[in-house]
Amino acid sequence: MKIYRRHVLVCGTEGCCGARGGTEIFEAFQQELARHGLDDVLLSRTLCSGACPKRGATVIVHPDGLWYEVAQPNEVTEIVAQHLIQGQPVERLLFREIAVIRRKEREDDTRWTSSG
Repeated sequence: MKIYRRHVLVCGTEGCCGARGGTEIFEAFQQELARHGLDDVLLSRTLCSGACPKRGATVIVHPDGLWYEVAQPNEVTEIVAQHLIQGQPVERLLFREIAVIRRKEREDDTRWTSSG
């Protein structure tokens, strides 16, 4: 069984992300990963992840747990170069609504696990 360093999930649901470029975003990831020889990154097209960005398609990078909203193929190039190769998230493309929800969930978890 192959071990992957990262797993990139691209929403391709027809009614939401797919209609806003999900297929093109997925294909751009295929091309960029191949161009850089990143065979340790698994790429998957998914159904709805439960959160739709206002623009583009939802892209999730695991194990980092980071969600992006990606609208253009050149943004894929940036994610591959900066995040997948250099290890630095592309802050301007992060799906901000998800980041706020996850921060709130962590705060709630702390409240329930606190020894106070």
